[in-house]
Amino acid sequence: SPLSGGLGMDDPGDPAARKKKKKKRKKKNEWDSPLLLLGGAALVLLLVGGGSIYYLLIRENSDAVLKQASDFFAGGSLTQAERSYQHFVETWPGHPEYSHANVRLGMTKIWIAVERGDFPAALETAKAALDSFEDEEAFEEDRESKAELSSLLTKIAEELAKEAEQSTDPEEIKQRLAQTRAVIGLTANTKYVPASLVLKDRLEPVLETIERVERQQQRNVDLAATLKEIDAAIADGDPARGYEARKLLLKE
Repeated sequence: SPLSGGLGMDDPGDPAARKKKKKKRKKKNEWDSPLLLLGGAALVLLLVGGGSIYYLLIRENSDAVLKQASDFFAGGSLTQAERSYQHFVETWPGHPEYSHANVRLGMTKIWIAVERGDFPAALETAKAALDSFEDEEAFEEDRESKAELSSLLTKIAEELAKEAEQSTDPEEIKQRLAQTRAVIGLTANTKYVPASLVLKDRLEPVLETIERVERQQQRNVDLAATLKEIDAAIADGDPARGYEARKLLLKE
């Protein structure tokens, strides 16, 4: 119309005008910005890179703790080695060396107990440690640890047998003999100690000590019973019965 033409307005019926209006109405997607796309890609790379760095730092730290534990053990610092191994297995249960570390933790505990010289306690420590790592894959093929275990168990058996022989307390002797047999039973378990690693030359004297102490204990029991019988025979005015009891005792 003349009015719209005079004011410079577009004709609503003009196709070009309609196309222009559509272009004005269309909103631009802010996520299509090249800068945002590049920024998103950079963020992903940073996250991946950061995760990798974090993993490497954690792995490096765990490996350092494991090496420290091994160094402590090699240097004879058993208590510190135990702490480091304990920290490792509690902190990194998914680490590839977890099984090995758990075995070494148990072995270190046995070493500490043996060096303390309390051999009944050492037996209990050994049993608990074996329960904790006997099914570990690292232990199944670890011949070195099994040889080490054989030596430690044999030491415990030797000392318990010695305590039994030196004691004068019948109850203590009984306990030490039972404990000694329990340790020998552990050395006979091929899951723990293969037959080729059993220290027979050291265990045979232990078995001989057990038999000797048991014979002595039985002699003491028989002697006490015979003396009681002799006293009873004297009290009954039957000394012949007392002599007979003595004769039987000496025969035994």
